[in-house]
Amino acid sequence: MKRRRPLRGCALGVALVLAALPGARAVAADDPRAASWAEVGFTWAPLERRLRNDSCAEHRDRFEACLLALAALGAGREPPALPVPDTGKTGAVWRDAPRSVAPPFSLEARAERERGLVARWASESTPAVDFEALFRELRQRVEPDAAPGLAARGVAAYLRRAVDPHTAIAPYPAVDAAYHHAARGTPVHAFFRRRQGDETVESETVFERGFSLVWVRVHHFDDVACFEVSSALATAIERGARGVLLDLRGNLGGVSREAACIADLFLPARTEIVRIEPIVADFERRVLQAQSGVVVDAPVAVLVDSWSASGAEVVAAALQTTGRGIVVGARTFGKGTYQEAAPWAEHPDVVYYRTTARLVVGAGYEFQMHGVLPDLPVDDESPPAEAPVLREDNAYVNPIPAVHPPVPPRRTAALEACVAGRSAEPVGSDGDRAALTARRALWCWLSGRLPGS
Repeated sequence: MKRRRPLRGCALGVALVLAALPGARAVAADDPRAASWAEVGFTWAPLERRLRNDSCAEHRDRFEACLLALAALGAGREPPALPVPDTGKTGAVWRDAPRSVAPPFSLEARAERERGLVARWASESTPAVDFEALFRELRQRVEPDAAPGLAARGVAAYLRRAVDPHTAIAPYPAVDAAYHHAARGTPVHAFFRRRQGDETVESETVFERGFSLVWVRVHHFDDVACFEVSSALATAIERGARGVLLDLRGNLGGVSREAACIADLFLPARTEIVRIEPIVADFERRVLQAQSGVVVDAPVAVLVDSWSASGAEVVAAALQTTGRGIVVGARTFGKGTYQEAAPWAEHPDVVYYRTTARLVVGAGYEFQMHGVLPDLPVDDESPPAEAPVLREDNAYVNPIPAVHPPVPPRRTAALEACVAGRSAEPVGSDGDRAALTARRALWCWLSGRLPGS
């Protein structure tokens, strides 16, 4: 295999694995990384070693991890029976997961499925189960073209439970194809590579009672995100824009330096953006500070929702704690951990993402588990009963706990009164209540109705 240079850097993103698809061949066809797993020659060996060597049936965490690995491997198939020797009962290793309604990832389906498995099979006295035999039976049902992708999916499911929810692996070709600059900077999490036809940044001009505002939607942080945001802002401000709607809804994270760079656009030089505090012995504390000085001094409203995660939360929290922006929307996802990328010891062409630190902002606050709490809350649209809003604190069975308090929202009486005074206005045809609230907040700021504005 071709030897690749070591990766140095990190990624801020949520390790979301696509939910089970209707069968092995469907997985091979639909998983965007399937071809890359085949290209690197991924085999069954790493998964088989875990099922054989990690005492799957002796420790609860390992039992659940092995169970989830087999569930990922057998997606959509008729499952074998899992014998439980001490009761004589049998049951399915997994059950069919409903299709998710929340784009772009089926986190609801996967979380519901994993919780069901753990609830059904995990107990304080874990039974002895022959995971190797179950693995061999499942492997015989997998079609050859689907094997690399399914084997990798099984390993990923195992790591997610045995280590933490955001420990992951990715094939080098997928990383390279996504961001060709990754090897000379901070590599991005492969789960967030740009899909063909996707735009990183979109912008448009809107008007609020005579004030021109630029609405910038940042869908993810790839290696051109900051450049595209700064270009969009410069063009809009040159044309007379007075305020900024920075829309981070649905932004799951990506390249850490790009998130910090976007926050940098609005902050004075040497302002602290985020502290990266180690949770493992071999990681050194880091502090990311603004470098450029204020590039954009216009008022900012940051739009967030439950799918704003990681790097998006860094930007929102940095502008919130410094008083530089008003955060509008719903509580964010709450992913405040930091992953470093390195070649995987078990395979030279696979990247291993290891959780090494937590993210701390302001005067000792964090958003891990808590999320970023909006200054002006506007709830997500009510989801159907079968797809509840999931975040870090309820999507996983083993999230890393928070050790610091959440960032306190800046809910001032003047801001709330001003926005409430305009609440009788119609929402508009698109029904975007959060965006309308953000526009009202910027109007209050620009028209001098807030203290210090």
